[in-house]
Amino acid sequence: INTMIHQTKFTQLAIETSSECLRLLSISQWPDLLSSHSSVEFSIALSHAIPPVDSAISEQLLKLKEEGVLSPHRSNLNILQQTLRDALSSVNGAVDGDGNPMIPSGWNPPSLYVLTYISSVKFYCFGTASILASLLSTEDGTNLEEKSAFVSNIFTHVNNIGVKVSQTCDEMITLDITDIEGFNSLQKIVSELKHSSFEMFTFSESLFSSGQDIYSSRILELKNKADIVHSLLGKVMSLVRTLNSDGNIHQESKDLSSLELVESLSPETSDPWESIVKLARKLRSSEADADDINYLIRGKALEEQLSVAVENDAKLSISNSKVRSLEKNLATRSKEISMQNGRLLELENLLSQTSKSTENISVKSTPQKISNVSDQELKEEVRVLNEAMEVLQSQ
Repeated sequence: INTMIHQTKFTQLAIETSSECLRLLSISQWPDLLSSHSSVEFSIALSHAIPPVDSAISEQLLKLKEEGVLSPHRSNLNILQQTLRDALSSVNGAVDGDGNPMIPSGWNPPSLYVLTYISSVKFYCFGTASILASLLSTEDGTNLEEKSAFVSNIFTHVNNIGVKVSQTCDEMITLDITDIEGFNSLQKIVSELKHSSFEMFTFSESLFSSGQDIYSSRILELKNKADIVHSLLGKVMSLVRTLNSDGNIHQESKDLSSLELVESLSPETSDPWESIVKLARKLRSSEADADDINYLIRGKALEEQLSVAVENDAKLSISNSKVRSLEKNLATRSKEISMQNGRLLELENLLSQTSKSTENISVKSTPQKISNVSDQELKEEVRVLNEAMEVLQSQ
C-alpha cells in the first residue's frame, strides 16, 4: 500500500513537471509573444534551469525501469519537487536586458491547466483504486467476506470513475482551443474536481496508514468522497459534451484551421515538441500565413546563432588549451633566458678581468719571468671563456 501511495505521488509530480515544460515550450513558440532578442535570452535561462529537473526525473524513471516499482525507501520525491520549484522560480523570475520580465505575468496557453487538472484527477482515482486493490490482495482474515465485498464495491466504484475520467480526457482533445470562454468555465469545475479527488486520495492514504480498523465507519466516508468526485465528474462530462456539440454546430461556419486539437497541451502527449510546433503553426495560420516571413526569419536567425554558438564552443575550448600551453612555454623560456643573461654577465666580468691582467703584464718595463705552468693555465682559461661566449651568442 505504501508503494502505491508513493507511486501515485510520483505521477502527480510527473504531471506537474510535464505541464510546466509544455508551458515553457509554448512560450518559446507562441506567435508574437517574445521578440527575437527576448527569445534568445529566454533560451539561455532555460538552458541553465531545466537540466537539473531532467536529471532528477530521469533518476526516478530509471529506478522504475530497473526495479519495476518506485519504492518509498529507494525513491526520494522531495529532490524532484525542490528541483522543479527552483527551476520554475529561476525561469519565471528571469528578466531581459532592460529589467523587464521575459514571460508576461499570468500568461498560460489556453486549456493547459484544464488538461493538467483532469490528468491529475485520473491518477488520483487510479491511485485510490490501487490502494484498495492492494488491501484486498493482502487480506488473509476469515469471516470477513461481507466486509471485503463492501471494500471491493468501493474499489469498483473508484476504478470506474477513473475509467470515465480517461474517456473525458479523450473527449477534451477535440475541443476548440480558441473557445476561451468555454475553457474558463470548464477550468472552474475541473479545478473543483481535482480538489475533491485529492481529498479522496489523501483520505484513503490516512485511513490505511493510521493502522486503524479499515472496516470501521470511516470506510463509509471514503465512499462518500468518491460519490462527490463522481457527481462533479458528471458535470464536467456534461459541459464537455455541450462544448463539443457547439463546436460541431459552428464548425461549417468556421475556418477549419481555427479548430485546434488541444491534445498538444496535454501532459500525457507523446511528442510535446512536435505538438507545440504544429499548434503554433495552426494558430499563426488562423490570422495570417502559416509560413509568416517574420517568424521564418526569426527562426532562421535563432538556428544560425545556436549553430555558431555550438561550433564556437568547441573552438574556444581548443583555443583556451593552446593559450594555456603557450603561457607555460613562455614562462619556461623566460626563466631560461634570465638564467642565460646572468651567466653571460658573469662571463663578461671574467673576460674583462682576464684582459686587464694580460695588459698589465705586457706594459711592464722590466720583463718578469712567468712560469710556463701559469701561462698555460691563463691561456686555457681564456680559451674556455671565449668558447662559452660563442655558445651563448649562438643561442
